[in-house]
Amino acid sequence: MREVNSKWVIIAGIFLIVLSVSSFFIFASETHIVQIGRYFDGTGDETQDGMATDVFIKDNIAYLVDGADGLEILDVSDPFNIQELGQFENDVGSFYPRKVFVSEDVAYLAVKFNGLKLIDISDPSNPTLAGSYANNCSILDVFITEDIAYIAAGENGIEILNISNPSNIVQMGNYIDNHNNSWSIDFNEEENLLYVADRSDGLEILDVSIPSSPVELGQLELDSAVEIDVVENYAYITLYGNGLSIVNVSDPSNPLEISRFKYGFIKDVFVNGTSCYLVTDSGLLVLDVSDPLEPVIGNVYANYNSAGGVFITEDLIYYANGYSGLEILQIKPTNLNYILAGVFIVPGLIMVYFGAKLLEKVNEEHKRMEKIVRNY
Repeated sequence: MREVNSKWVIIAGIFLIVLSVSSFFIFASETHIVQIGRYFDGTGDETQDGMATDVFIKDNIAYLVDGADGLEILDVSDPFNIQELGQFENDVGSFYPRKVFVSEDVAYLAVKFNGLKLIDISDPSNPTLAGSYANNCSILDVFITEDIAYIAAGENGIEILNISNPSNIVQMGNYIDNHNNSWSIDFNEEENLLYVADRSDGLEILDVSIPSSPVELGQLELDSAVEIDVVENYAYITLYGNGLSIVNVSDPSNPLEISRFKYGFIKDVFVNGTSCYLVTDSGLLVLDVSDPLEPVIGNVYANYNSAGGVFITEDLIYYANGYSGLEILQIKPTNLNYILAGVFIVPGLIMVYFGAKLLEKVNEEHKRMEKIVRNY
């Protein structure tokens, strides 16, 4: 009987060890989002503080659109100790910058109702106004390539500007149709394709190889397209109050919606590899889009304080979280696999050890009894 019990103890111990190894690998991919740094220079009074709504990262410097505070330039080389390098104060009254794009030594601010501002950032400690462009309409987004600026100009459609001389910006071309409400843009430099999220027309794909004469190649009707990010053959488009649309744009003349992630309000989208980062009205949501046909929720960072934008570099997330300022986040393993492995492996080893010892004593007792029987 003691032999049988000892063997069961050993078997149970081995089972726990196997369970430990299995849990280690099963839960090795479990992750969560943690804050590793934050920049906030406000007072906590929302009527006086800036509101971080967009951010652009270049060479370990963050260019933060911060509402009434204008453009703040931050050294983020050490996320644990963010330092302000300089600031271009808002000079446009209550019309705050909406988006920022940085190219070489110039930051381009899309200022709703107040045009495009070109900020010389060659000296980050002393940013200065290098030029501006006003079109008597909203400027909601901007993309720069070489000496050309593409701007989403709301009811004015798409405007294409020559910015080689910041003090004398000239319109090269524009695209406008019967129902314009151009909200945001993305650009494929290799194929000279401009992707437009238009709240009235949905997705528009333009050939801008001749800037003075942009041509629409294809269109997909979507309800209230607001933000867009295009990666390889897919466009990720936020729909105002109606989630995220994933569109196959491999054929620009025939864009096809292949899936939709239903959600409430999404304010920004940034795709990095197989992860799609969404700024929502409840925080930051990360989707696994390794299969664009079936996007799956990966991680959630449930901290929202009127956030407006997100930017990804390698393994860091820069989250413009409204009245909470700029947060630097990182996706880290939960270590659940190590915890579960430890929980199972320790008693497993103990059981195997004592089971083996008990079995050893049983064997010794058998040998002693056999010797007594032989001598008898």
